[in-house]
Amino acid sequence: MMELPMVTADFPGIRSLVENEGIGLCVDPENPDAIAGAVNSFARDNDLYAGTKSRCLRAVRERYAWEF
Repeated sequence: MMELPMVTADFPGIRSLVENEGIGLCVDPENPDAIAGAVNSFARDNDLYAGTKSRCLRAVRERYAWEF
């Protein structure tokens, strides 16, 4: 709900969620350069950041939020 794109570990279950929803970038968790590169991609590319951010919020609202 924070509307933040994700940089996450590239594990099969996580990768499928992130790629199918278009909500972030998956990287090798043991590669600091890959992690930094993904974070920098969001910092440098406003379109990438904005698109991913809006898809994150939509995914949470439509698929992953519980009604109270």
